[in-house]
Amino acid sequence: MKNVIVFGLCALCAGPLVGDGFSQDSPERRTGFTFLLRPANARDEALGATGVATVGSAAAMIYNPAGLAYIERLDAGYSYVDWYGPSGKHVAGLATRLPNRGVIGFLVEEFVVSNIGSSGTADRSDYAVTGAWGASISDRVTLGAALKWLREGYGDRSESAFAFDLGTNFATKSANAIFGLGARNLGFGALGEPEDITVPKQIRAGVLLDLVSTIGLVPFPHRVELAFDVELADVVRPFHPYARNGLNVGAEYTHVTTIGAGNTLGISLRAGQKSSVPMVFGGGFEFRTAGGRGISVDYANRDFSRSMSDHRIHVFSVALNL
Repeated sequence: MKNVIVFGLCALCAGPLVGDGFSQDSPERRTGFTFLLRPANARDEALGATGVATVGSAAAMIYNPAGLAYIERLDAGYSYVDWYGPSGKHVAGLATRLPNRGVIGFLVEEFVVSNIGSSGTADRSDYAVTGAWGASISDRVTLGAALKWLREGYGDRSESAFAFDLGTNFATKSANAIFGLGARNLGFGALGEPEDITVPKQIRAGVLLDLVSTIGLVPFPHRVELAFDVELADVVRPFHPYARNGLNVGAEYTHVTTIGAGNTLGISLRAGQKSSVPMVFGGGFEFRTAGGRGISVDYANRDFSRSMSDHRIHVFSVALNL
């Protein structure tokens, strides 16, 4: 029965994309709402924009809502992305467990552009509001779904749309590897006239691997994680590095120190490579009490593009687990 459910999810994820085809038979098509593809969390970005196998935090809603199922109590987070020039992105999320009904979450993304061009065009904000749900259907398999309302400005007008995400995670028996599959931004057709504006659909498959426990070493006080994502885009735009097919990879090393009676402090270093984007570096720390509550702070940094090394992107994130 579990295999049937997962197979059905995979078919549903792939179906809407096969229709639009990953084809390029409509060269006039323009991908809209691309702010959804830009960085939204420092840890995921530092791991090469991997994240489909991310679990246990509100940030899981960004790539795969099935990761919410691992949250035990309440998790809240905020990220700021210093993008390019007078533009930036704010992301705030909250997720909490419901008794015997899985985990629900809410995520708000705002991409702000100030003083567009030299003509003094008014400031503009693009929005995405997401409601998500994730739950376990067995001790190893989780499922998740999310519904989004989107709004983006185009010159002196704006467009709105609805889209949804689907996802599943599978954990090995020892939980040293988590496999994820997610479909993002599945919309209800093209928007905008006379242009054919499409929501940037994606399918992602990936794995998050705890290397230390996999090779049989005692993981404490060291942890090494590797992340791999394969990313397929609906409409490939050569000029937009976040709307391309590719392989994303990342690595994280964490040293954990015991503080007091059961409290821990983990300090992490990260590096990653997203296809067609400069290498990214980052780090952070996480403090947890003996009862499991804690706070984490993360940072990621990279060049804006391979041809624009004079400007860097900075991503800051903070999260509370209550």
